[in-house]
Amino acid sequence: MATGDATPGDRTDVYGLGAVTYYTLTGQSPKEPDAGSRRGVDSESRPRASTLNPDVPGEFDEVLDTALSRDPQERYATPYEFKLATLFDSHGQASPAGSGGEGDGSGEARSEERGRPTGAGNEERAVADEAEGDPEDTDRGAIGGYPVTRRAALGVVGLGVVGAAGWAATERLGGSDPPDAVPMFQYDAGNTGYAPDVRGPRTDAEVVWTAESPPQVLQPIVAGGTIYLGGVDRVLAIDVADGSERWSVSDPDRATVDPEGFWSLPAVTEGQAHFVRTRRSNEGEVEATVHAFDADDGTALWQSESVTGNAPQPLIPTVTGDTVFFSAPNGIHGVDIADGTARVQLDDWPDPGLFQAFDDERLYFTSRDGLYALDRDGWTEQWSLEDSFGWGLTAVDDSVYVPSSTEEGPAVRAVSASNGETRWTVPLEDRTLGPIAVADGTLFAGTREGVLHAINTATGGTAWTKQLGQGTGPPAIVTGDTVYAGTLEEELFALDAADGSERWTMEVPDVSGLPAVVDGMLFVSGSEQLFAVSEP
Repeated sequence: MATGDATPGDRTDVYGLGAVTYYTLTGQSPKEPDAGSRRGVDSESRPRASTLNPDVPGEFDEVLDTALSRDPQERYATPYEFKLATLFDSHGQASPAGSGGEGDGSGEARSEERGRPTGAGNEERAVADEAEGDPEDTDRGAIGGYPVTRRAALGVVGLGVVGAAGWAATERLGGSDPPDAVPMFQYDAGNTGYAPDVRGPRTDAEVVWTAESPPQVLQPIVAGGTIYLGGVDRVLAIDVADGSERWSVSDPDRATVDPEGFWSLPAVTEGQAHFVRTRRSNEGEVEATVHAFDADDGTALWQSESVTGNAPQPLIPTVTGDTVFFSAPNGIHGVDIADGTARVQLDDWPDPGLFQAFDDERLYFTSRDGLYALDRDGWTEQWSLEDSFGWGLTAVDDSVYVPSSTEEGPAVRAVSASNGETRWTVPLEDRTLGPIAVADGTLFAGTREGVLHAINTATGGTAWTKQLGQGTGPPAIVTGDTVYAGTLEEELFALDAADGSERWTMEVPDVSGLPAVVDGMLFVSGSEQLFAVSEP
């Protein structure tokens, strides 16, 4: 047997299933234990699945390490528990059932029943139960040379189904790009600003290179080893490794026709970089046009028909499904990512905010007179709130979070995504500077007074506050357990997301944008420079 146990048992099955899962994900078998040994594989001597297959979430390594532990008592108690870990722990901290504590590190309390999270619904439980098979069926067989019972073998099928479903859900929420990307503003179509599987500079930081950049870039967009920037007169693609230019596209008409025009920051997906170009036509109207470039070499692929308006404004495109959305003074527009043909035109709501937020069912946006939710099937209004709202907007977990102004002063508000009812309102000492981030049950918002607030999204209670400096910019990305934020005093901070304790701080001249964090690196724009920051 793989563990050398004298008699077959559940923990032996767990080891076998873990080994089969590891092989399925990596194409390699974990190192076999010595004959007759009661010990399994040392996790330190086995390559982690995420290093062999970049599509495997880093948290899933913890699930496999538990299943393949040397000590049988440290493994999941049953194949069912292993299955639950793939369902619920693969995006949080893995722990075998019965390990104690009030939670499992994933933000959900455990019930008394076989370690099942209390948040697991009947449907998820039914999937797991069906995959496990008949608990009385203990006929033994082997998969990939590892002995398992017949019910555990049936569980392999369940593991494949639920694992694929879990990763598919992650891709739907975070976009089709891998975790080592910031493919659009605030990472995803919900503007969460949260990248749970990304690691940034954590213990210390230093600038490793700088590169010329268009001025006042709101946020670098990073995908496929390339940084994409938009400016007044060109779009630019830069290599993440050394800051060298990969390609650029200039606008020859800018000086003579379009003194007020500019390129937006992009949204990158399906090998295309989508920018929105605004320019003033010869007739004096402001035109907004979506341009698609080949993300690798900058080849122009298509451009949409122009949308006209009466004033230029910064534009922030969002890609969801097969449509590129952007706001213009005369409404919200969507074009097909394949060829730029018009797909959506929502002109009943003039002067929408700079960007929108999406979930699976609705589109959310702010306007001069309130906050709106439209059904994505027919683009009909589902609800609205009349009030004064800021331009930050995040949709996640059936809630919409947005800065607002009340009679008492600035605040941040949580409303139900289903019906627009206010769930809580938290007063702030001053207005927020830009968007907010929501990560694993905590909202982060920075204010003009230089305070970063961490707020419990379930209750609206304050988790912690941190005075950083004059004018705290919004955290663009919360990666894993680290929050990155900057100030108007040209400082960057890395903070522990749990308690706000400082991990490092550094000066970056003329910081004017929000950071992007990708694959151990942080990128942020200065006045006309891009800074790349990593651990020493």
